[in-house]
Amino acid sequence: MCDISKKTTFKRKTVYKAVIKNKEHYYSYFAGTPIEIGKVNPQQGNSFGTPEYKLFFPNNIHYNPNMIGRCSGFFAKEDAKKFVHESPAGTRLLKIVLGGEIMQGTTAKICSPGCIPWDHITYAGTEILSFEEIN
Repeated sequence: MCDISKKTTFKRKTVYKAVIKNKEHYYSYFAGTPIEIGKVNPQQGNSFGTPEYKLFFPNNIHYNPNMIGRCSGFFAKEDAKKFVHESPAGTRLLKIVLGGEIMQGTTAKICSPGCIPWDHITYAGTEILSFEEIN
């Protein structure tokens, strides 16, 4: 999870995201949130994610209440690619166009500073307008 905390005036923002592909569906790597066109549904209960990928729990260092009902991604494609390459097999890269209420943050809390510098930009939106798997 990133440190999303600042509201923006953006109506759309393109981001890049590491996801888990399970059959023909994509899920957020940390939260397990399904990647689907439309409004992002709030995660349910105390364990977020799909039964296969419960990697995000409240009181965890990665938890951010601003992320509930939002999908986030890296502004820089290179950051997302690095994260995909350092993650387990089955991790894919998506290009996502976000909409709705868009917030900004940094890559702090995502991984160690040596992985991706903590001052790189991330965005999160309440809607997914489009997405596609890319290399």
